[in-house]
Amino acid sequence: MLFAGGLWLLFKQQPGVAVVVRGVASVGTQQPVTAGDRISEGTTVQTGDQAVALEFVDGARLQVAPNSSVLIAEYRYRGAGSSSVLRLIRGGLRTVTGAIADLAPDNYRVETSVATVGVRGTEFSLDWCPEPCARRAPGLLAKVHSGMIAVANDAGELVLRDGDAARVTARDVAPRAEEAASLTIVPPITP
Repeated sequence: MLFAGGLWLLFKQQPGVAVVVRGVASVGTQQPVTAGDRISEGTTVQTGDQAVALEFVDGARLQVAPNSSVLIAEYRYRGAGSSSVLRLIRGGLRTVTGAIADLAPDNYRVETSVATVGVRGTEFSLDWCPEPCARRAPGLLAKVHSGMIAVANDAGELVLRDGDAARVTARDVAPRAEEAASLTIVPPITP
């Protein structure tokens, strides 16, 4: 179970998804999250001023940053036919992959409107800030904490390894390396 202080809510298993949630969130059409609720494939998780942590049945962990929105577009945990597709609509996330990334690495990805991130068993953060963006220059920031990801769009692909970071500003502009040392996109997921 994940714990980083604050309120933790436990979600029971539904076919494909079981989650643990910390913080304040709403699902679907602003329906509040409460202990024992189920989150299914196709659900959008939206945060307010607090981060929310989710744990999936394959062991993957996802922290959705404050003021963010993530769609669980596809989630199937069944051996070689497993898949996990998250869609970062706005804001940030940090994830540690689970068994799906090991069983079916080509079927594990995070999508945004400017790039798709393919994962190969890792921990990484993303921050998607479309225009207008009050907190920084618009675009997608990606940072690898351990492992490897590939950030790809119509203009190219950039492979990132431990400690690497990249920025993507548009679907038709290739991902480019970014100085990673000063980037703290989403705080670590703590056990």
